[in-house]
Amino acid sequence: MDQRKQMRKAAAGLLLAAMLLVGACAEPAGSSAAPEPTDRTAMAPTEESSLPPTGESVRPTETEVPTESSTEAPTEPSTEAPTEPSIEAPTEPSTATPTDPPVQLTYVPGYRVRVTAASARIREAADLSCGVIGSASSGTVLDVVGVEKDFYIIERNGRRAYIHASVVEYGPFEKPVPPTAAPTSAPTAAPTSAPTAAPTTAPKPTDPPAAAGVEPGTVRPNTTLYTYDIMAADLHTIAARYPEHLTLFSAGTTEDGRELYTVKLGNPSAFRTFLIVGATHGREYMTAQLVMKLLEFYAANYDTGVCNGVPFSEIFEQNCFVIMPMVNPDGVSISQLGEAGIRRQDLLQKVRSIYESDRAKGYTTEEYARYLVRWKANANGVDINRNFSTGWGSVHDRSEPSSDFFKGYSPGSEKETQALMNLVNSLGRLQAVISYHSYGDLIYWQYGQSEPLWSANRELASHIQNHAGHALAGKSNEAGFTNWCIREKGIRAVVVETGRVPTPLPLSEFKDLWPKHQYLWTKLALVVSTM
Repeated sequence: MDQRKQMRKAAAGLLLAAMLLVGACAEPAGSSAAPEPTDRTAMAPTEESSLPPTGESVRPTETEVPTESSTEAPTEPSTEAPTEPSIEAPTEPSTATPTDPPVQLTYVPGYRVRVTAASARIREAADLSCGVIGSASSGTVLDVVGVEKDFYIIERNGRRAYIHASVVEYGPFEKPVPPTAAPTSAPTAAPTSAPTAAPTTAPKPTDPPAAAGVEPGTVRPNTTLYTYDIMAADLHTIAARYPEHLTLFSAGTTEDGRELYTVKLGNPSAFRTFLIVGATHGREYMTAQLVMKLLEFYAANYDTGVCNGVPFSEIFEQNCFVIMPMVNPDGVSISQLGEAGIRRQDLLQKVRSIYESDRAKGYTTEEYARYLVRWKANANGVDINRNFSTGWGSVHDRSEPSSDFFKGYSPGSEKETQALMNLVNSLGRLQAVISYHSYGDLIYWQYGQSEPLWSANRELASHIQNHAGHALAGKSNEAGFTNWCIREKGIRAVVVETGRVPTPLPLSEFKDLWPKHQYLWTKLALVVSTM
């Protein structure tokens, strides 16, 4: 019995020794890691239970490398670009509803805009949703002819365009002068002993010949959008520069509150007086620009100019020219600037209703913006050149306000019509009236007048034809200003239709008109003195 117990103990000891030997072979020397429970090592610790259960120690496994601060690998720099202002310069605000109230822009004649963005869009209307028709790069200086909402109105290719106020700055900026061409490397000819003529500077091909003594750009011939505001500023500048030769006054006020500026050039007490008017129809506004440039030319050369051997000073001492460059500034502003050219809200609503009426009657199929460009009437929708009493009852073109051809509800109903009649009645010894219109390259002179006025008016028209090259035409429409001058007042009067293409005339037409008319007024003064 005892022997069996001893044998069992010996076997157990051998078994224990064998187990210890096997354990020593399975684990490297120096390791103190204990076998991990299978039900716990398969689970990663969570935030709620990151500590080991009581009585157990957690040792790092092969995938857990202990660090001093964190078990996570260090984060590499992001490949995504850091958040910074966009490298593309802002061009316009979002079309979404703005958080700030819109800026109220103010138009200052003579001010320009300078592009501050990398690229600024130029649009066809004062609306961010309208089509883009061009762009301007940073630093570009553009002429401004008006404002509409939060856009500046500029001129582009002879038509109005719009640039947003957020991408430009506004001020008295000067346009940069184009650099002169660098000298070429071609060898120059050896000097000769013959004297050479002094170099001359040819006038710019886009400008009419410069008048001596006139500061460049007083009346700009390099823009087709010669607005009422620009004209008014130019008139005050010229009148202040030549106070001994010019008298500036207003002959009346339009429905939309614009002055009918008028100038007397020459001797106000002279025996003979001539009346010159322009821009009776809105879209014919280049005639105002032409008349203004002629006025500036004569004023600047008053003491030095010569016509047919006779000094200007002598001509103007014996003659007085009364000049209203823009008879219809409201209509001009509508044609040039669209709705931005209308000051009064009730007139704006009237123009809109006139458009709807003209569309309904089939008088126009054009979209609204283009319809306004073609506007001829005044702000009331009355054609001023059909509003005079002579022949008014025989005019039956349109029966209610329209962009053109409506004679008004009664003769002489319009403020512009009344101003012209009052002006003529105030002038003594009025020799002739020239009313500038566009287009057709024609002279209208027949108005049913009898002799001797028929022959006298034809002679006046023939002199203009000989000098300016316009063709003589037949009878024009009734109820016009010149009709009234001839048949009511017995004064010689003609309509000079300038331009050869539909209105508004492009800038190229001005370059053709200027040399034809540059000396016309003084030549007529010399001719009329012998008629």
